[in-house]
Amino acid sequence: MYASRITFVVAIAALATSLTLVGCDEKKTPAENAAAAAGKPGGPGNILDRAKDAGGKAMDAAADAWKSVRDESVKTSERALASTKSTLDSAGEKIAKLPEAAQAAAKTSLDSAKTQYDAAAAKLTELKNSDGSTWTAISTSVKEMVTKLGDATKDLTDKLK
Repeated sequence: MYASRITFVVAIAALATSLTLVGCDEKKTPAENAAAAAGKPGGPGNILDRAKDAGGKAMDAAADAWKSVRDESVKTSERALASTKSTLDSAGEKIAKLPEAAQAAAKTSLDSAKTQYDAAAAKLTELKNSDGSTWTAISTSVKEMVTKLGDATKDLTDKLK
């Protein structure tokens, strides 16, 4: 029993000594403590750097996501325009074979469709170069133009049947 009391007193003395030594380190100002901890793995400077890195990675992922959607929209529109271009070229060949009386009306429709095609192709180029703040509006515009061009092309091919 007497030995356990001595052990207890020694433990208390050791604890008091360690608290005194720790207290000596704590006499630094909060700014000094923060500066000292900034270089440590768990320090606030490294935590801030990791948060900035994570935020940057998240922004990069978001940028990659909208670029992926934009690029898919561009590919879809490019395929539609390529198909339409082929249809307009073959329509031009068919119009050249029509009698002169029928050529005028068909040629007017073809010229209108080609003008729409050129406008859609220009807007598609704008879409390819768009950024995150403008691509949605431009993409909607391209889709509308391609739809109208498809309708005009269908009307033209119906006239040539």
